[in-house]
Amino acid sequence: MKTILPPALLLCILYASTASAQVFFNINEEWNTQNSTINNFDQVDSQMDSNRGVVTVGNEFIVDEGSNALIQYIDNQGTLLWEVSYDYQGHDDYASSVFIDDQDNIHVSGVAYDPESQDYDFLILKINSSGQVLNAITIDHGSGKNNYAADIQSRNGNVYVTGTVENSISDYDMLTICLNSSYQLSWASTYDNIGSYDIGAKIGLYSGGIVVSGGSGTAFDNWKFATVKYNYNGAQTGAIQSANGAAQFSTPNSMITHEDGSTTILGQITNGQGDLDVTVIKLDEDLSTIWQYDYDYQGMDDFGTTFVLESNGDYTISGWFTEPTGQEKLLLLKVTSSGSLIYAKQITAGAGITNNLKGMAIGTHLGEVYVGGVLETVEGKGVAVYKTKTDGSVIWSYFGELNNDFRVSSINIVDSTNVKISGLAVQDGYSKYLTLELKTLMRENLISTG
Repeated sequence: MKTILPPALLLCILYASTASAQVFFNINEEWNTQNSTINNFDQVDSQMDSNRGVVTVGNEFIVDEGSNALIQYIDNQGTLLWEVSYDYQGHDDYASSVFIDDQDNIHVSGVAYDPESQDYDFLILKINSSGQVLNAITIDHGSGKNNYAADIQSRNGNVYVTGTVENSISDYDMLTICLNSSYQLSWASTYDNIGSYDIGAKIGLYSGGIVVSGGSGTAFDNWKFATVKYNYNGAQTGAIQSANGAAQFSTPNSMITHEDGSTTILGQITNGQGDLDVTVIKLDEDLSTIWQYDYDYQGMDDFGTTFVLESNGDYTISGWFTEPTGQEKLLLLKVTSSGSLIYAKQITAGAGITNNLKGMAIGTHLGEVYVGGVLETVEGKGVAVYKTKTDGSVIWSYFGELNNDFRVSSINIVDSTNVKISGLAVQDGYSKYLTLELKTLMRENLISTG
């Protein structure tokens, strides 16, 4: 169901540009699209294609049938062009990650669960830009019965997926697989740190190979980030665990693999005072640590959720910190390509307002940054989007879609004035896909000096 809101202009944060003029930003919600399908799983991912349409993946629950993987395509005008509700042989199916290749083919990874055998398998789909399912495959690897796919990428016609598999002694290994262009399994490789649970979370590709990062540790303590490298034949060529302990069952929240083979990962670690800090770790092609930067705001718990690479090599990081009152506030960091802090901003939207930003996304355009999540006020929860300048100061903020607990999955910047926000809107225990487009209207008020 497509809902077009009236063009209510929201007056947002403004700043003075000269002594004789003030610049005001009005943020117009051009359109929003909500589907009427009820979902029962919070995991959702989305990506914009070359036509500026947005693909969102997750799942839907169908009475007397169970869960199907749900893939939807919203075009540049906010119209739902097609959707795929995919059921693999009566299993419960969940889509968790999407990647769009340079031919606008849509690759989706997730899991298929067989209620009878209580077995989870990798589920991988290839869908063309018209919504036709071209290929579908499940992977049940090794002697264990539980396989969980976490992230998917494509390069040179092949598809690469990482996740986790239960092994024969009932702990878990990282599992990385390659499908050829016909969606046949080419190889599968596992990483097992003996005696630990090893969880695959993020995958990155470059010309020289494949980088996978996740978490490794026991059930209760000693968790570290684990990063593994493979060549394109599936042979492991390196592995490293971070020196500092990560939070329990923690995996990197975001990862960037650079074409020179270096990799930067973002997450949080435990410090010596018992709280959590944001950590950014850059590894070279051989997985040796180039630098590590940790951030702690006044002894609070700090979380790094996602980051973007600027054109000059700097990293802009979004996350949040938790105050003693339990309120969560937006945290915005910028770190140089060599691991030095440029700025740290704690952004609050006003007295008594809680930023619940556990579902966040970030995007950058010409050095300016967009970050989105959920804002909770006395009026209810809603979508919050901030645009900041290169120094981290807020240009404008938007707050709308009241009474929705919104899990932001992507921010896609169309141009200098238009931005798309996609995710999952949760209301009264039910969830819907939600995509909206904001347009910035700038006007200048001249101030008389005479």
